[in-house]
Amino acid sequence: MLNGPGDSHTLESLAGRAFVSRSTFASEFAHAFGIAPMAFVREVRLRNAAALLRSGDLSVAAVAATVGFLSRSHFSRLFRDHFGITPSGFRRRPDESR
Repeated sequence: MLNGPGDSHTLESLAGRAFVSRSTFASEFAHAFGIAPMAFVREVRLRNAAALLRSGDLSVAAVAATVGFLSRSHFSRLFRDHFGITPSGFRRRPDESR
């Protein structure tokens, strides 16, 4: 998940890599990390998107596709819900860490 956040991860594909059932994988993952597997994938994708928006010149649509979102509008809505700002607004905002 961390090495390929843009890959088309599903609960079934992740469970298959772990050689367990979907329900076992979901349960064990949530127990170990305190978050559902697909919520973790979404979190990783959004964090990677933020890094790409901050450091690159890819369009918002290209960032969305790079991190694994099929829809720019869905990506923008999730990004805004997570960070409290649109992807375009995030890109324009001064980086507080500098």
